[in-house]
Amino acid sequence: MKLRIKTGYVLSIIAISLVVLWIMLSVRVSLSPKDALKVCGVLCLAHFIVMYLVYAKKEGKLITLYGLFMLSFFMFQCGQYVIYGLNMPYNYFYVEKYELSIVLDSAIFSSMCNSAVFLAYGFIKQNQNIGRISKQVLLRSDESVSTIAFMIFLVLAVVDIPLTLVKFTYALRSGYDGVRAFEDTLPSLLSLIDQMFIPFGVLNVVYAKRKTMVYGTEIVIAIWSILTTLCGDRTSGIAGFLIIGLFAYYGFAKKHEALTKNKKRTFGFLVLCLFLMYLIMFAYKFRTQEGELSFFTGITQIITEVFGELGFSFFPLVLTMRICPTTEAFLYGKSIICSLLAAFIPASLDFTGLWDWLNTLGKESYYWVEDYYNYTFGLGYSLNAEAYSNFGYWGIIWIFIIGLIVCICLKEPNINDSEYKFENYKSLALLFAFFTMPRRSCFYITNFLFYYVFVVGIILILLSKPRKRRLS
Repeated sequence: MKLRIKTGYVLSIIAISLVVLWIMLSVRVSLSPKDALKVCGVLCLAHFIVMYLVYAKKEGKLITLYGLFMLSFFMFQCGQYVIYGLNMPYNYFYVEKYELSIVLDSAIFSSMCNSAVFLAYGFIKQNQNIGRISKQVLLRSDESVSTIAFMIFLVLAVVDIPLTLVKFTYALRSGYDGVRAFEDTLPSLLSLIDQMFIPFGVLNVVYAKRKTMVYGTEIVIAIWSILTTLCGDRTSGIAGFLIIGLFAYYGFAKKHEALTKNKKRTFGFLVLCLFLMYLIMFAYKFRTQEGELSFFTGITQIITEVFGELGFSFFPLVLTMRICPTTEAFLYGKSIICSLLAAFIPASLDFTGLWDWLNTLGKESYYWVEDYYNYTFGLGYSLNAEAYSNFGYWGIIWIFIIGLIVCICLKEPNINDSEYKFENYKSLALLFAFFTMPRRSCFYITNFLFYYVFVVGIILILLSKPRKRRLS
C-alpha cells in the first residue's frame, strides 16, 4: 500500500465532520451540560453512521476488516455517550460521576477522533502487493508451513486451553479480579503462549488443506472464546468469535468452491454478530448472576448492554481531561515514543532494566489516573486518553496516524491467490489484535506487529522447507 488521496471521500468526511463539530459546539454553549451531552450522544451515532455509509460506498461493500476496526473504535470510545443520548435504560453512574461539562468535552473530542480514523482511509491506496516477510514465506513450501502451523497451534492449545480453564475456576471463585490476580502470577512464557494462541489458529486455517482442519480449528477457537468470555474478558471473547465469523465470510472453508453471493454472506455475518452479542451478554449474566437470565431478552437490551460495556473506555479519557493540563502538563509525545520502543523489547529477556524504564515512562498518563483517583478496580485505558494526554485536542492528529497504520495492515483477504496466504494471515490476526486496541495504549501497535508478523514470519522461514522450485 502507499499514500494516495481519495479526494472526494476525504472532502466528504471533512465536510460531514465540520458540520457535526459546529452543531456540537453550538449546543455546548446554548444548552445545559446534561442536555448538550444527550444531543452530542445522538450526534456521535449519526456522525458515525453517515461516515460509515460514505466509506462503504467508496469501498463497494458493507463489511471490511478496516470497517470492523472503525466500528470497534467507535463502540469503545462512544458507546456510553450514545445510549445516554438515546435515554436507554442503563446505569450511568460513571457518566454522571464528575462534571458533565468535561464529559461533554470528551464526547466532542471522541467524535472528532472517529473522524480521524475514517479520514485515514482516504489517504491509503490498497493493492495486492505483498510485504517483505510475506515474500520470504512465499519461498517456503505451503505443505511445510501448514504442518508447522498445525503443530505449533496444537502445542499452544494443549497449554492454553487448560490455562484458560484454570482462569475460569478463579472467575467462579473470585470474579474478574481473581482472574487478574492469577494472571499477574503467571510467568512471561505462559502469557506469551496465550498471546500467540489465536494468531497460530488463524495461520492454521489460512494454510489448511482440508475443510476438517478449518472446522476443527474453529471449534477450538470457539471453546477458547467462550471460556475467555466467562473469565470476564468479553472483548477478547468477542474478537475470537469475530475471527470465526470472518473465516466463514471470506470462505476459507470453501477455497475451491464458488462462494455465495456477497449480500447473502453479509446478511449471514450480521446475524452471526447479533447472536454473538446475545451470547456475550448471556454469559456475563450467567457468571455474575446480575439481572434477569433469559434466552428471550430483547434486542434493545442486548444492544444497550454491549454499547454500555464496551463504551466504558470513555471514562479514562474523562479522568485524563480532569488532570491534564490543569494539574499535569501535556507529555508532547514522550509516553508514545517510550511505549512504541518498549514494545520491541521482550520483558522476560531484558536484564538491563531498559524495558521497565521505557514501560514506566510510556504509562505515565495511565499512572496519573491511578495516583489521583485510586480506584480499586482496573479502569483500563484508551487510545483517545493517551492522545489527549500527549497533545491535548491536537491528539486527533495522532489518532489519524494510528488510523493510517491500521489501514495499511488490514488488507482485505484474497483466498483465490496462493501467493497471498501470509498476507491473509497478517490481516486476520492483526484484526483480532486491533479490535480491542482502542481500549489499550499505542504500545500494542508495535507489539502486535512485532510478534504477530515478524516473529511468526521468522519462525516459518527458519522451520519450514523451501519450495522445490520458485514461483515464476
